[in-house]
Amino acid sequence: MEWLAHIHARYDVNPWVFLTLYAVHLPPCWYGVWRIAVALRQRNHTSLRRWGIFVGAMVVIPYSYVLIAGRHLPWWVYPAVACLLALSAWEIVVKARKLSRRTPLACAVPRPGVEYDGNETVSREKDS
Repeated sequence: MEWLAHIHARYDVNPWVFLTLYAVHLPPCWYGVWRIAVALRQRNHTSLRRWGIFVGAMVVIPYSYVLIAGRHLPWWVYPAVACLLALSAWEIVVKARKLSRRTPLACAVPRPGVEYDGNETVSREKDS
């Protein structure tokens, strides 16, 4: 834990703030990935664009804290952050594509009052 205090003292980046930002951004980010998968499956480009921007912003938040708050960072931090962001973007694309290929009940957003037969078609309206 002493090395965390050293990072904070030397670079003005509080590791606990970074870890908190990272942990807090994960649930909304994964929800956004799921929504991207649904939009891909439904071929809804408007929703895809909206959720893509949302997920992109969520991924950037913890790393932007390091770049904004950090002072006297080594030169290699900037390419490392760029690589981490590129890897994160690639992972999101791969996960969203995998999710969009799963069964419809795993990805589809159900409409209230409608039953699905598991083959992407609506079998019947529920009786009241």
